[in-house]
Amino acid sequence: MKISIKNLSYSYSGFNDERNAIKDVSLEINSNKRIAIVGHTGSGKSTLLKLIKGLLKNQTGEISIDGKIEDIGYIFQYPEHQIFETTIFKDVAFGLKKLKLSEKDLTERVEKSLQLVGLDKDYLHRSTLNLSGGEKRKVALAGVFIMENQLLLLDEATVGLDPESKNELFKILLNWQKENNSGFIFSSHDMNDVLNYAEEVIVMSEGKVLYHTKPSELFEKYSDSLESLGLVLPKSIDFLNRLNKNLKNPLKFENEIKEEDILKVIEERLINKG
Repeated sequence: MKISIKNLSYSYSGFNDERNAIKDVSLEINSNKRIAIVGHTGSGKSTLLKLIKGLLKNQTGEISIDGKIEDIGYIFQYPEHQIFETTIFKDVAFGLKKLKLSEKDLTERVEKSLQLVGLDKDYLHRSTLNLSGGEKRKVALAGVFIMENQLLLLDEATVGLDPESKNELFKILLNWQKENNSGFIFSSHDMNDVLNYAEEVIVMSEGKVLYHTKPSELFEKYSDSLESLGLVLPKSIDFLNRLNKNLKNPLKFENEIKEEDILKVIEERLINKG
């Protein structure tokens, strides 16, 4: 699945300001990639995701999807906006009602989806009212996974999660991507998420796309710009930038630029210098 966006614009009626508006955005998106959309609050991240999914109707411009809109799953920022049935089984199975599956097949599909997010059979008939924040997020994911989507859109899905829960969430998403040859787009203001999990990154400001590139190129070329937008650089990138300012031959990275990659390149440089 590919998504082509041309000259897309959107603004919310009834507001005097232009926060969250989209202004003449053009993008080409491949659905099997892990793509981060970053920007400060009000930059238009969530609006762009909702427009792609069709939750908002674009006012001007064009969104072309090489596939079905039903093959795109959407995870809201707050799982409470997505969970509405009385039990976990009913909630996860809701999207399959139209298929008229047998009770056995339906149960197998629900159990498989719960397994993907790390929840066992004991959760099947538990109430949705007595779940932790992390459990609610997993149930919301299971309800989307069961539809066997080609692409997931996650709107600030890590907000409110502690580091352990966040890492667990991304581990689930990475496993799902690998098993299904699919991809996901996630909006975030945390540049560590970009560094650790994104293959591509889209930077937005005031409704416009500033950059669409690889994380390595983004941090190498545009770190100063990111800081001016109020996006805090990962500590390893800040260290690398400071180091490169004092080197005659700055360290270069074509692909991965994670902390272990930085340390490896530094070690190689030291060994080559004897």
